Amino acid sequence: MKALSNTPVSSHVWSNTQLSAQKLPHPHSLLFGSFRVVDCQAGSSTTQLQSGAYSYIDFAFGSDDGFIAGVHRFSVASANDELQIKDDRDSTKTVTIEFAHSGCNPKENKPLKPDFLQTLHLWYAMLLFREGVAEVFKAQ
Repeated sequence: MKALSNTPVSSHVWSNTQLSAQKLPHPHSLLFGSFRVVDCQAGSSTTQLQSGAYSYIDFAFGSDDGFIAGVHRFSVASANDELQIKDDRDSTKTVTIEFAHSGCNPKENKPLKPDFLQTLHLWYAMLLFREGVAEVFKAQ
């Protein structure tokens, strides 16, 4: 597998105005100088959801030389076959929004120190997730 550091950055994004509301950033885009898009998929059918749509984006952060590295996945799944009709004018759709995280200290097999850094990092990640969920609700 090719090392991520050997793969050139496809674009630099420094402002949310540079992001599209219709499509995900290209793989290997670098957002805000820190978060690299390492994988993404928009609205494709999966065996997970049978006839639903599943979109996700994976961001890598940190480095092998630093004290923290990891990946965040933000995903939105829509179960089209679970459309529930309330009445003639209104319907609801089941949507699952998830945040997954994996992080480590790449230099040593021990937790990030001091302890508050791990907590701060997770709070920051959850704030990013909250903003993503707010954007999904705005799109309705």
